[in-house]
Amino acid sequence: MLSYFKMVYIASTGRFQATDRLELQKSAEQVDVYMEVKPTLTTRDVSLQVHRGFRIIGLFSQGFLSGYMVWNIIVVYALSGNDFSELPNLLQQYSMLVYPGQCLLYMLLAISTVSAFDRTESSRKLRLA
Repeated sequence: MLSYFKMVYIASTGRFQATDRLELQKSAEQVDVYMEVKPTLTTRDVSLQVHRGFRIIGLFSQGFLSGYMVWNIIVVYALSGNDFSELPNLLQQYSMLVYPGQCLLYMLLAISTVSAFDRTESSRKLRLA
């Protein structure tokens, strides 16, 4: 039934406009071409991006781990006093920090160790190639 009509009326900007039916079909076909979903990232690209992100996180955790250890040494030295004369003060004040600190230390150590071995493996592959 629609094939008999040459003009089609389309609502746009608050009023109806006459449009040729063949032009409308051509523009619809062009829209279909643009609507095709094309994968922009392959699984290899995603894995490389995740690997780069992990290397950045590993580098950050290595730096944070070294800074945390320096802070830990300074806190123990400051709380223990000269010649370790204030050990009860050290035990009282440092006991609140030690449990969360050890959790943070082990988490950073695990991430840093995996990152370091990953970098070693990457450099070994580069030398063999």
